[in-house]
Amino acid sequence: TSAVYPPGSIFKLVTALAALQRGKITAHTTFNCPGHFRLNRRSRPFRCWWSQGHGPLDLYRALERSCNVYFYRVGRLVGPDALAETARELGFGQSFQLEMTNLVPGLVPDSVWKKNHLKEKWYEGETLSFAVGQSYLQVSPLQVLRLSAIIAKNGEWVEPKLIRNPLLHEPHLKKKIAIKEEHLKIIRQGMLKVVQSDYGTGQLARVDFNEIAAKTGTAQAPPRDPHAWITGFFPYKDPEIAFVVLVEHGGSGGITAARIAKQAIEIWQGMNQPPPVPVTP
Repeated sequence: TSAVYPPGSIFKLVTALAALQRGKITAHTTFNCPGHFRLNRRSRPFRCWWSQGHGPLDLYRALERSCNVYFYRVGRLVGPDALAETARELGFGQSFQLEMTNLVPGLVPDSVWKKNHLKEKWYEGETLSFAVGQSYLQVSPLQVLRLSAIIAKNGEWVEPKLIRNPLLHEPHLKKKIAIKEEHLKIIRQGMLKVVQSDYGTGQLARVDFNEIAAKTGTAQAPPRDPHAWITGFFPYKDPEIAFVVLVEHGGSGGITAARIAKQAIEIWQGMNQPPPVPVTP
């Protein structure tokens, strides 16, 4: 609640929603990933984490494999200000009304913010980094958790509360975010592939008793190792919980964080599954 981090590839969920909402892409828009992307002949290459390249991908497979090149291209189509607008719509860059102190809002940058605070113009290369959850972007784990809950609840706004007894918790008024349900459905289907597909970056979070939807992230934090992220919801078809795992300087989100998420869901399942029915001899 009191610290913020670059989200890395989990922010690709936001980038995808920003593009879908504005008609820049559809679920079947395809881009080719040769392992890198250049803005022009003289620019430095922006690398994909898979140096060999993923080849042609639509949005579902780009989320599944967390292809950087796909989202560089999408981010360039959308632009920094639209990325920032969608991020704020999903709760980033703002604090919570939670019953505790030291809740930080994080930072969602845009071209106006940079001009006002750094006295510099926004460069196109920064948009590419922003689109994959780097650049000046800073988020809290609780904000990421809310993102997954909103996606799982088909766009219903989530305002976390601290409660002593869930049975005494007063229901809140339902509010929907301004993102189309069909676009949220596309994102949920992509998140399902992240875990359940044999090509998914989050397959180490897979369990054998139900389906999980998630997104991994490996956020650069030089000079130390990257932060490892995974966030999502469970079960896929009728979600009951949202989750987030952040391991500071933990390396790969698809390895370190995904394994912890699997353990947590297995424990949750063990605590909440119905007792076995006695067998009559």
